[in-house]
Amino acid sequence: MGVWAGVAEAGAFASLLVSGALLEFFPWPSIFALSVILAVLALAGTAAVVPTSKDADHATLDPAGAVLAVAGISGVVFAIIEGPALGWGALPVMAAFAVGALALVGFVLWELRSERPMLDPRLFLVGPFSAGALSMTMSHAAVFGLFFVALQYLQQIMGYSPLVSGLAVLPMVAAFVLSPASNHLSGRLGPAPVIAGGLVLAAAGMGVLATLGVGSSYWQVLPGFVLTGAGMALSAAPATQAIVASPEQSGRCLRRQRPLARTRRRSRDSRPGERAQRRLPLRPRGRGMPAGALARAQDSLASALGIARQLGGAQGARLAHAAREAYVGGLDASLPTGAMILVVAAVGTVLLARRRSKRGPASARAGDAPSTRSGKTYSE
Repeated sequence: MGVWAGVAEAGAFASLLVSGALLEFFPWPSIFALSVILAVLALAGTAAVVPTSKDADHATLDPAGAVLAVAGISGVVFAIIEGPALGWGALPVMAAFAVGALALVGFVLWELRSERPMLDPRLFLVGPFSAGALSMTMSHAAVFGLFFVALQYLQQIMGYSPLVSGLAVLPMVAAFVLSPASNHLSGRLGPAPVIAGGLVLAAAGMGVLATLGVGSSYWQVLPGFVLTGAGMALSAAPATQAIVASPEQSGRCLRRQRPLARTRRRSRDSRPGERAQRRLPLRPRGRGMPAGALARAQDSLASALGIARQLGGAQGARLAHAAREAYVGGLDASLPTGAMILVVAAVGTVLLARRRSKRGPASARAGDAPSTRSGKTYSE
């Protein structure tokens, strides 16, 4: 499990390097072309190598549950993204919140009644399962937020190329050599302390990155990257193991991780890092600029720097400096938010892991299974 988690998580970080290399030599559609090629290779490799297996329970699809889950998550995420731009009281934002909330309530009610639920809500009565789900969801929301702002910092503030930016995040990938060791630690200490410790370590890394300024060097960035990667490496494997702890239900629980993964991917767009990308406060430094140019400059850091290059001279230099300062100011707000999310997740993981699973449906007995060879259980 530790090797699997390490490879899976490191792959997400390594994709930044691959994308950077492609953007260095090819146009941006090459990223999607490579995704298609990798998907075809994965399908071919799966057909050739993975043995055939069959679910003894003959589980069926749950299209109604899938539609309700997608509608609920999409509505809430849309509202969170568009709220700062349109206003939280705007009709589209309020409508999206309402539709998303109603769809999520409908999803829970449907899954409770379904004989073959996509995600049985009663599983969250099992302390270890809910602890693992909380850890994986919140950590990915925070770290993908870090991706969103860190790569722009490397390229737009430090002046790195896409390829060099990808190389700059390699220490995060290297930190995942700790992932196999996390299972051994959880066997000796219990999973909850290891998961919580990893989340706190990642929070410390984001705290270090929150101190960056316009003139910071890579040697100030490196410790934050290493701490964040090491924290993710320590928490990923025990959290995944908590979700699939029951041997007789491991296949079912793996299927339940898929909707959780979809939730994490959608949460990238509502991540705390989004705060660093909202309209830049450039108006005091934008005096004398055409109104249209100032509005475009406030859209994003890349737009502001592009307009600064077009303006040139002292006015362009002032705009570029103001844009970089405004973006770094956004980092000072967004990265501590991500760190707080990780700390809250660490506390929640410890509390949930200590809660004994409630007796009831068969799907809620996953917490009774031993988590490690040492005999400790996740409900202990």
